[in-house]
Amino acid sequence: MDFTIEKEGWNTYELTDGTTLRIRPIVVKIFKTKSLSPGKGEGLGIATQNVVVANARSDRKGPASTQPQQPDVIEKAPKTKVGYTEKDEVWNTYLLPGNKRLKLRLIVTSVVRAEGLYDPFGNPIYAVTSDNITASEPVT
Repeated sequence: MDFTIEKEGWNTYELTDGTTLRIRPIVVKIFKTKSLSPGKGEGLGIATQNVVVANARSDRKGPASTQPQQPDVIEKAPKTKVGYTEKDEVWNTYLLPGNKRLKLRLIVTSVVRAEGLYDPFGNPIYAVTSDNITASEPVT
């Protein structure tokens, strides 16, 4: 289904280890699905990809990686659960055919730090578990 980005923003979280995480869900596809409720017609499916950017304090930084960390290396690394506080969680909005607006909000459910792994800027690698909530409304 065709859609137009109306507004996309970054969610911001402060971690208990002093790192700031910025996370942005990118909608790559919106498609029609059968509704889970009988008699309700069609629903919408949404495919997203999250972008996660870490900005660690200088005492948390390590040696900058010269290449991207591979998923299997991150998966095998020892992990430490990290607490977080939501600083800003925004609604992203998209315009759909038929004068409809889709609202999407990413909600973080857990954060872990992969010990001993760093990005090209020396920031620790974090794995974030999240979910998206959605709502739709007519465009007025």
